[in-house]
Amino acid sequence: MAIEMEGTELVDAREVAERLGLRSARVVLDLRVHRLGFPAPVGRQGRALLWSWPDVERWDVGQRVT
Repeated sequence: MAIEMEGTELVDAREVAERLGLRSARVVLDLRVHRLGFPAPVGRQGRALLWSWPDVERWDVGQRVT
C-alpha cells in the first residue's frame, strides 16, 4: 500500500519489501527492530506501520555504497 501525505509518499512494509526486492514484509519489520540505520516508521494506517518512501530510498542507497 502506498499513500500520499503532505507531499510525501508513505508505504507499508509489504510495499517497502516489494520495492527493495526483499523476501517479505517480515524482513522490513526485522530491519526496524534491529535498527541498522533503517528509518523509523512515520505513522500508522490501521495496524500497518508506514514509512516515508524518500527516507527508505535514501537508506537503501546508503546500503549499496560501500
